[in-house]
Amino acid sequence: MIKGREVALARLDGGGWAAFDNSCPHEDCPLSDGTVEGDQIICYCHSSSFDMRTGEVIEGPAEEPLTMFPVRILDGELLVEVSW
Repeated sequence: MIKGREVALARLDGGGWAAFDNSCPHEDCPLSDGTVEGDQIICYCHSSSFDMRTGEVIEGPAEEPLTMFPVRILDGELLVEVSW
């Protein structure tokens, strides 16, 4: 948790990582309680689905994309650049 907010991390299908705000933009449900299918995260509250590579909404009811954070690996460590 960073400054009272949570960042979710997910391994992408083709390798690499995604980092995004753990709170669904629709109703603030924790996305870490959702389901990952390929490169999609599906919120357990109302089944909004998002592309974890871009943050874009695949299926609503959410209308706003995920807040995404840049991820890189440096010397074997996963680094997430977070700014609020």
